[in-house]
Amino acid sequence: MNKIFIGIFLVAIVVSQAVVGYAMTDREKEAQRYFEMANSEYKESIHDTKRVIANYNRAIELNPNLADAYIGLSVIYMGCAGGPRVDHDSAMLCCEYALKVDPNSARAYRWRAYLTNASDYFNIYKDRTINQALADINRAIELDPNYLDAYEVRAEIYHKMGNYSRAIEDYVYILKYPDLTNSSYMQYYDFDRVSDWQWFYKWDQRIANLLWHLSDSLYKNGNIDEAIEACELALKLSPNNGWIKRSLNGYRN
Repeated sequence: MNKIFIGIFLVAIVVSQAVVGYAMTDREKEAQRYFEMANSEYKESIHDTKRVIANYNRAIELNPNLADAYIGLSVIYMGCAGGPRVDHDSAMLCCEYALKVDPNSARAYRWRAYLTNASDYFNIYKDRTINQALADINRAIELDPNYLDAYEVRAEIYHKMGNYSRAIEDYVYILKYPDLTNSSYMQYYDFDRVSDWQWFYKWDQRIANLLWHLSDSLYKNGNIDEAIEACELALKLSPNNGWIKRSLNGYRN
């Protein structure tokens, strides 16, 4: 993991405590500026992340209590932002740091649940279980009941656990959310990026992806007709998506 980042955090543990209820200092304002720069650069370039990492690290150096900066680093180390290489250990470590500086961060709980769930396929975090992921995501939703990204992760966890009816409930909850297209769930992805995954960052493809996953839970729950209907809707939004096409053919046969 980045030695600068490790050093920054060790200093943070010794000298820093979270303080609530006062105006931001100049140092904290500067940290926020670097954090926002990193976020902006992350959105603009999915392939070159060295500058993004440097700005997140600078934000943490200036304000070691900035939990979202640790989460930003974790996203990059996991390879979700085209980082230089996937570093699962650093991704989880950043997430743990975020929770140390902000134990009530819904984003940190959601991301730790995501990491645990996604990495379970590869047996990376041997000391973390799917039940721990479920506990984390439930805590994220408890802290922020309108956090739609957390409902999506919980649906994926329920699906993996074979609890398809609960997965269906969460997918439907997102899809029926009032004014979904204007929610933060959609706005987060509402930017242009030059990448192989650009299709996913358009709101209609985001909905298509949800419908596709919903169809899989419906199918495995025995709701064949509804699975076909959901998959057909997904294909209308993403007509060139080969995964959705294959799923639909499988449901029909």
